[in-house]
Amino acid sequence: ISFSAMFRKRMRNMPEEIRETRFRNIGDPRRRDRFTSTYELGVHSPFVKHGIAAYERARSVGSMHVALAPVLDAFAAALEL
Repeated sequence: ISFSAMFRKRMRNMPEEIRETRFRNIGDPRRRDRFTSTYELGVHSPFVKHGIAAYERARSVGSMHVALAPVLDAFAAALEL
């Protein structure tokens, strides 16, 4: 998700042919689906929710959730570009 958030604006500004070539060059179909979905849908991609859920499962949710809120807001803002 973080990679998609950081490069979404750049991907939107590149010619469609080059963008499609980059997506085709991602060998793992699941990874390609994640990149394509987060590129096309931004924070509305189901993979954003899945990524956040996986992160929360990997960490204790308690006080970490409060500390994580600004980071998630930044990702959301980046994906909306």
